[in-house]
Amino acid sequence: MAPITNESLPYIYPKQAYPTSSKARLALGEASNLAALGQRDKAIAVLDTAITDDNPNPYLYYNRGYYHSLEANFEKAILDYQRCLDLEPHNPTGWNCYGYALARNGQQNDAIRAYSQAIDQHPSEGAQYFLRAASFLMAGDLTRMLADMDEGKLHNGVVQRRLIGEVLDSQQEFNHKD
Repeated sequence: MAPITNESLPYIYPKQAYPTSSKARLALGEASNLAALGQRDKAIAVLDTAITDDNPNPYLYYNRGYYHSLEANFEKAILDYQRCLDLEPHNPTGWNCYGYALARNGQQNDAIRAYSQAIDQHPSEGAQYFLRAASFLMAGDLTRMLADMDEGKLHNGVVQRRLIGEVLDSQQEFNHKD
């Protein structure tokens, strides 16, 4: 999953509203450029400055959550994705990223619910089934895990299979810390 850029917005969300304020567009562009240079902390700072209570913007929260996820700060990512989804609940990409952050934070049952929301909104995206399958596996539900793996194969969600490995690896690391 990638951050949202000014250029990608019309393609990702052709039927949805997207940031029209120049402040939000500038912040998304600047944060994207900084993150591309490996300066995610500065990208987060740009988004911190752009996010205001008087004009909340789901894409600013989404991108800040994305950068927090890249920094493995899943608690902050979860909060940002929650706020994004509060503002725009019909955002399957947001639900998918929220589920991923929850899964990486060891909250498999919550991740399953988030992935289910993403699937309900965009059932033809196979990656979501694979990610939910990983959470089912971590939650010990092998039957549903296998069903989601089969469904994901039907929808060609090959690109996200590496994320499943990351989720499984992080869960194993989490389990070994105890």
